[in-house]
Amino acid sequence: VKKYRTLAIILTVFLLTRLVVLLTSIDVLFNSEDLSMGAAAKEIISGAHLPLFEYSYLTYSGGMLVVGILTVPFFLLFGPTYFALKLVPLAFSTATLALLYLFCRDFFNRRTAVIVALLYIFSSAVWCAFTVYAGFHVESLLFSMAAVYLSFLMIFKGKRGPARCFLLGLLCGFGTYFSYTTIVVWVVLAAVWAIHEPGF
Repeated sequence: VKKYRTLAIILTVFLLTRLVVLLTSIDVLFNSEDLSMGAAAKEIISGAHLPLFEYSYLTYSGGMLVVGILTVPFFLLFGPTYFALKLVPLAFSTATLALLYLFCRDFFNRRTAVIVALLYIFSSAVWCAFTVYAGFHVESLLFSMAAVYLSFLMIFKGKRGPARCFLLGLLCGFGTYFSYTTIVVWVVLAAVWAIHEPGF
């Protein structure tokens, strides 16, 4: 439990800062793309009139539809509000911060992990807003960070096996489904693996 106490404090601070931002400046954080995901969630709750895939805002980004589906429980809990919609990317950003902290702690040291986490939390206004934008880029960061962490465990700590290989493939595939830009991460990871283990 002590091992994760610092992480728990960091995540609490992050959530509190972002909730304050959402409660005081949500009008500044408006993004028209968010509305399509909210509409998809409302349709799912009330009974969709079209096939589910028709509610995707962009045909090449399946992540936006997934976010719409994930918004349903938040709408049921807090009502169909813009605040409830923003909680979905906030959840993704919180999970990304947790993985980023664990990655830095396990492959560098605790001090580095804390500094990186603080930079993530107390960042520029642009990044602060970005962490609560629904859609596909924020969410794809979670899959990218998870893939990087898992790859490094496999490459540098020898923690391998069929289950981890399957999970890595799943993360890469689902991350690409969210946003094609994650392919850049997979190429870099493949290059790191090839350099470290040329015969792979």
